[in-house]
Amino acid sequence: MVAAESPVLFAKACELFITDLTNRAWLETLQQKKKTMHKSDVGLAVSKADVYDFLADVINGVVAEEHVHLRASVAAAHSATSSTSTSPMAAPAPPPLPPLPPPSHAATATEAAAAAAGGAPQPGDDDDDDDL
Repeated sequence: MVAAESPVLFAKACELFITDLTNRAWLETLQQKKKTMHKSDVGLAVSKADVYDFLADVINGVVAEEHVHLRASVAAAHSATSSTSTSPMAAPAPPPLPPLPPPSHAATATEAAAAAAGGAPQPGDDDDDDDL
């Protein structure tokens, strides 16, 4: 059984994690005098922060490389069993995502949820951690 506070705490922890990683990657982007953050900026941020060592393999492509090998073996097995159908692997890639705005302009999760619900944050809903 999960306590009622657990999902809220995990959501806040995820928000802080993503905010910190995005800020570090954005700083790398600015240091390179670029206006668009790329995967390489996130990789630099991960490699420079010891706290993100657990992401090093993911960012450096170990998991991506394993995924490519797995997809190749699945595609080979699929083409061996069905020579007349087209492979779903041949579908065009989706368009790239638009660039992220600078972190100073990013809305908090509470503001985004309020905007999606059509309302504005109420006074007193300040999202600080004093109620934890």
